[in-house]
Amino acid sequence: EVVSVKSDMMAMANSSQSQQLEELASSHKDELAHVRSEIEASAANAAATHAQEMESLRAELESSASSELQRIQAEAEQHCVSEIERITNQLSESHNAEVVSVMSYMKAMVNSSHSQQLEELASSHKDELAHVRSEMVASAANAAATHA
Repeated sequence: EVVSVKSDMMAMANSSQSQQLEELASSHKDELAHVRSEIEASAANAAATHAQEMESLRAELESSASSELQRIQAEAEQHCVSEIERITNQLSESHNAEVVSVMSYMKAMVNSSHSQQLEELASSHKDELAHVRSEMVASAANAAATHA
């Protein structure tokens, strides 16, 4: 009978251990599922945060590039306008000097009876100068519009 009691005791101990092992395995499965769920949620959150950061960086880069492009365009336009003004002034000064030279030569060559003709010539040169200036301004405006 002792053997029978011992055998029953062993069976109960084994049964109790099996139940404990099953409970432990079930607990580990639940814990594993919980950890897996947390990892997935964390990964999804990290992906969303990364996407937001990338969008923010893209917007910042676009803004910076747009500002730089506007600055460069403004500099180029200003350079073009300055160059047109410089050339216009050079041409105007050159033409004025030529008109003065021609007038001096004409005055030396003609006598007082031709003074009226000389005045008409001077007036014609002034008109020509105004016409050249007008063309230069129009040309400068076209050049500025082309570079804009």
